[in-house]
Amino acid sequence: MSLEEKVQTILENHRIGILSTIRDGKPHSCFMIFQHDGYTLYIGANEETQKIGDIRNNEHVHVLLGYEGKGWNDNFLEIEATATLVEDENQKQKYWSEELTKWVQDPSDPNYILVKITPSTIAYIENAGSEPEVLTL
Repeated sequence: MSLEEKVQTILENHRIGILSTIRDGKPHSCFMIFQHDGYTLYIGANEETQKIGDIRNNEHVHVLLGYEGKGWNDNFLEIEATATLVEDENQKQKYWSEELTKWVQDPSDPNYILVKITPSTIAYIENAGSEPEVLTL
C-alpha cells in the first residue's frame, strides 16, 4: 500500500483525534471530531471557545489522528498544518454534524464556526519504534 493510501485509510476510518494549538506560547490540546476532503481536515466548533481564540492568534496547529488505544502497534498520523476560520454558509452546512449539538445548536447558530486545517506535512507512523513515512504537501 502506498503512503498516500495509508494516510487516506486513517483519514477515512478515524474521526476523533487531538488538535493542538498554541496558547500563551505553550501547547494546548483537545479532542475534536474531524472530517476531511482529500488531505484537508475540517472541524466544527463554538466560536467562543479558547481554541478558536488560539487559532486567531496563531494559525499553526498539530493534529494526531488514528491511534485506537490498543497498544503500541496502532498506526496513526501526525499532521503539521495551518488553520483558517471559514464563515461561508455553504461550507458550514456541508461539514455540519449532529455531534456538534453539544456545543452549538445547529448550522445557523451564530456561534458555529468551521475550521479548515490545511496540512503542510503528514507523518504516517506504522507502530511504536517505526520510522515515520512523511508526506510533504
